[in-house]
Amino acid sequence: MPMTISEKILARATGLTSAAPGQYIRARADSIIVCDLGWSLVGPPIEKLRAKTVESERVVVVFAHAVPAVNQQSAEMHRRWRAFCRDQGISAITASAT
Repeated sequence: MPMTISEKILARATGLTSAAPGQYIRARADSIIVCDLGWSLVGPPIEKLRAKTVESERVVVVFAHAVPAVNQQSAEMHRRWRAFCRDQGISAITASAT
């Protein structure tokens, strides 16, 4: 049976010739996209651990929900994201107006 587009993408990301529903795989992501509202989940734990982002060139941070900043809280979130990206060597930061 032919593979779906999702199965083809997952197979390519694992280096296998095929992937099927129910199969456990370990895929390598081409890129990791994090939106601005994800700061509360991502930022504090990484800052607390003083962890470094591995392969920062694969990470894209998208400001998508409060662009431009609508209040002091969202402005602070943007500031913290930018500082985090600078510290982690993440250069792919983009914004889309809501």
